[in-house]
Parts: sequence; C-alpha cells; structure tokens
Amino acid sequence: MSVKNQFSKYAKEYKNHNIIQQIVAKSLVRELKSQPNRILELGCGSGQVYKHISWDLDFYKAIDFPASMCELHPRAKNVEIKCFD
Repeated sequence: MSVKNQFSKYAKEYKNHNIIQQIVAKSLVRELKSQPNRILELGCGSGQVYKHISWDLDFYKAIDFPASMCELHPRAKNVEIKCFD
C-alpha cells in the first residue's frame, strides 16, 4: 500500500496518533524568530503547525498529497489548501 493510501485510510484517526507531530509543530512555531505574515507549509497534514500560530496572517498556503488529510486542515478566508504531490 502506498504512503498516500495509508494516510488516506487513517486520516480520521490521525489526530489520535500523531503525538510526536503535535509536539514538533508546537516547537517549530515557538522557535520562530519572527512572526511571518505569509506562510507556505509543505506536508501540512491536519494543520498542526497552523493551529499553533497565534498571530494574524495575511496568507497561509497549506499543501499535502492525501485529500483526506487536507480535509482535516482548519479553514479560514486567508488559508488556501492544495492537495497534490
């Protein structure tokens, strides 16, 4: 089974098992030296990085390949989510 199929198959359960990704996402955002207004995230998954951003953004582009994971990403008027590899 391909990686894409694996993520698609377990997308709804992902948030219950991605503890390390949640810790890493929080750490990544905390360690930023600035608060950028425009962000491009490759491999956005269910939006863990986005969920830890506490400042206003002009634009956030989130990219991942399984559509089922992209469906879990938070939506907002300044968020663009694309699903492709």
